Amino acid sequence: MRVVRERLGGRRPAALDVEIAGVFQLAGLRHELGRLARERGFAPDREAGLMIAVDEVVGQALDRDAGPVRVRWCSGHDAVRIRIDANGGLPWASPGTDTGGGLRVAAELAQVTVLHSTLGTTVRLGFPVDGGGGAA
Repeated sequence: MRVVRERLGGRRPAALDVEIAGVFQLAGLRHELGRLARERGFAPDREAGLMIAVDEVVGQALDRDAGPVRVRWCSGHDAVRIRIDANGGLPWASPGTDTGGGLRVAAELAQVTVLHSTLGTTVRLGFPVDGGGGAA
């Protein structure tokens, strides 16, 4: 797992910005996601849901040799957003369909947006937060 350090314009840097090159790095990614979720006040079941959703999408990308896969954690006042960029792409399927297994699982646990381009696929996972900062 390689930490990516860059700052875009005046934006606040992501709390987590890593590149995952292989499945052996998924355990470290899950550890960091869990730590950040606990810091944000996620209940244990919501923390697990976040980790599973991200793990499924990243795992699917790695299974399709779409790596390295970049994962970024961005927090706002209303939601935690995880952005996953897979340069090799993911299947052309909408969340909730049978074609993309990882996307299908993620859609059960998060608000999912999938963007395809010539550069690959970007998957955005949204996890709403309540007034106290934890996941709703």
